[in-house]
Amino acid sequence: MHKTLFQVSIFSLLLTTLLSLACADQNSSEVVLEKNGIEISSPYIFESASNTSAAYFHINNKTSVSEILMSVDSNSGTAMLHETITSNGMVQMRYLAEGIEIAPESHLHLEPGSFHVMLNNLPSNLSFGDKIELILEFKNSGQLAIEVPVIKSTEHAGHTH
Repeated sequence: MHKTLFQVSIFSLLLTTLLSLACADQNSSEVVLEKNGIEISSPYIFESASNTSAAYFHINNKTSVSEILMSVDSNSGTAMLHETITSNGMVQMRYLAEGIEIAPESHLHLEPGSFHVMLNNLPSNLSFGDKIELILEFKNSGQLAIEVPVIKSTEHAGHTH
């Protein structure tokens, strides 16, 4: 039964990810935090009817050195860095134990179908207007805390990346 529930949760997340690919907005560039040369913008989580979801945001490394997003912690459930990959026609999520490197003077977009923060064991369904705090741990810049709003998947409709 636990395996089936896990499979349903993964299927739900993958379905949400695939549906949101067509409507997620990367043109939004609301900066929510800038510290030590790292800029975080456009954070969001889509509403979820399960205890599993994903967080997305943009990182701008304005420094002259490479930076690594080492890990993420959450005030709600567990948070892990993941990448969605397609191999032999199968969509899979891969845990990124070594973090994600951001080259000097470059951007990284955590977005549906790509890099994201996997959120598991959430205490309840995520509804529009809820917020989750994430603590981002960077190799050089240390910890940065951001508040990520829960939005409706239709909120980004009609925009392109």
